[in-house]
Amino acid sequence: MPGAPRAVRTGIREGIFHDVPANRIGASLCTGVHGWIAIEMHRPVLPGEDADAAYDRHVHALLRAWCTSTPLDA
Repeated sequence: MPGAPRAVRTGIREGIFHDVPANRIGASLCTGVHGWIAIEMHRPVLPGEDADAAYDRHVHALLRAWCTSTPLDA
């Protein structure tokens, strides 16, 4: 994800993400994605298109967690 740090910094600057260190958001996103992949590699549980849709929902949830519309203390 070479463009991710820049995308996170842009999101913070434009007020999309909370004003926290970009590496905190980046680490959270990276950990969430790699965790999902590790689980799927070890024991896939969602075959076919359902797996793709579930992964998309997971990534969207990770991103929403850092959006300014989501309280950090929730």
